[in-house]
Amino acid sequence: MARIERIEMRLVDIPPKVRRTDAIQSFVSQETPIVTVTDSDGAVGTGYSYTIGTGGSSVMRLLADHLAPRLIGREAERVEAIWRELEFATHATTVGPISALALAAIDTALWDLRCKRRDLPLWIAAGGAADRRPLYTTEGGWLHIDTTALVDDALAAREQGFMGSKIKIGRPHVAEDYQRLAAVRSALGPVYEIMTDANQGFALDEAIRRAGRFADLDLAWIEEPLPADDLDGHIRLAAATTTPIAVGESMYSIRHFREYMTKGACSIVQVARIGGITPWLKVAHAAEAFDMPVCPHFLMELHVSLACAVPNGKYVEYIPQLDELTTSRLLIENGMAVAPAAPGIRRRMEFRGFDGEEPRRIQPYGRRPAMKRMGMVIGIKPERIAEYKRTHAAVWPEVLAKISDCNIRNYTIFLREPENLLFGYFEYHGDDWAADAGKMAADPRTQDWWAIHEPMQAPLDTRKEGEWWAFAEEVFHHD
Repeated sequence: MARIERIEMRLVDIPPKVRRTDAIQSFVSQETPIVTVTDSDGAVGTGYSYTIGTGGSSVMRLLADHLAPRLIGREAERVEAIWRELEFATHATTVGPISALALAAIDTALWDLRCKRRDLPLWIAAGGAADRRPLYTTEGGWLHIDTTALVDDALAAREQGFMGSKIKIGRPHVAEDYQRLAAVRSALGPVYEIMTDANQGFALDEAIRRAGRFADLDLAWIEEPLPADDLDGHIRLAAATTTPIAVGESMYSIRHFREYMTKGACSIVQVARIGGITPWLKVAHAAEAFDMPVCPHFLMELHVSLACAVPNGKYVEYIPQLDELTTSRLLIENGMAVAPAAPGIRRRMEFRGFDGEEPRRIQPYGRRPAMKRMGMVIGIKPERIAEYKRTHAAVWPEVLAKISDCNIRNYTIFLREPENLLFGYFEYHGDDWAADAGKMAADPRTQDWWAIHEPMQAPLDTRKEGEWWAFAEEVFHHD
């Protein structure tokens, strides 16, 4: 069975295609952590997750320092075992979005790799319930958009075949929200679906009040009406209204979903940022046992396949945020999102023209490059010894930083008189000494430092070709 040999990561910053606002925030930027996994057969899988402008660097540090290194050498097909191990490795920081988003990028990459190795599209490999799902749009329903524009966008969406529109709620007074929603309902008629999203913006009293006021509009659902951790509030709200309550965008544990479903706190599950495809499918199947539909939030490029994989996938949300980053597009036929037929998750990432980090290669966790002790000798001209001591009492900060950057630690220089010899010792913690030595030699500030000190030194006649300091052989060591 193929094992994971290489992990690469990068964070790409994608500006929103349009202005996006809701009851509590504006969509500043989509930070997109991207993980690429390569196995010993050369097969490659790519996964990703997202933030809306903050936390991306923290996700990347968690990936680089604690999660991705644990993958090296693991059997790539053991997706469930890897997910559980990584979740446990972060048990002190879970449950929460930082851990969930980091896990999601890895887990999605492993599923992409699995599907490609099996030559299957994700929607088939994960279940294969249907090859398409109804599509609704959110892109024209942001909170700042005026009523006329809301209506115009909904009319245009229906003309394009969309089954519904999501409209953000959370204006200062209930009457403002009602007027906007009523205008869309009046213009579109009773068959066109209207979804709403409060983005956790209400307290319980206001949520109950607005749900009651909206009752005659026959809304498809009210999404995230309360803070996601207010289970009791959702139970009370669900009991007070006939409008379906949708939750899940800000829930990060299968057990969190279990509590909501078993206690009647929701009737629609919007599983999204839970930590990857592996837990996503568990929540979706649990919802099926409660006769609840799954209407995933955002990431239509991935969620079309997952909504098609399970029998209770009901809708896919249209927000084309990744279009500028990928070469493929979501296929839409008669208002239906069609699951990709190609193997994997079917989104080839292109990075040209976007702000982001260069890919980072990950070392195996617990298998860092072995430290190597290195010694070297050079002569020093007697008349320059005092000057040499003086300059080395205040080495330039840029030179010290470059030494550290080249994986050199505990660098020490000893002086022996009257033989007038310098003995240098350091510990090398990298895995490519030639590359690090070349990087140091190419540094302009280091070159300036050497230009000052080389005239003070007297290289040994017995040094090897290409050496300035003559490297010495280690013959004994004891810790």
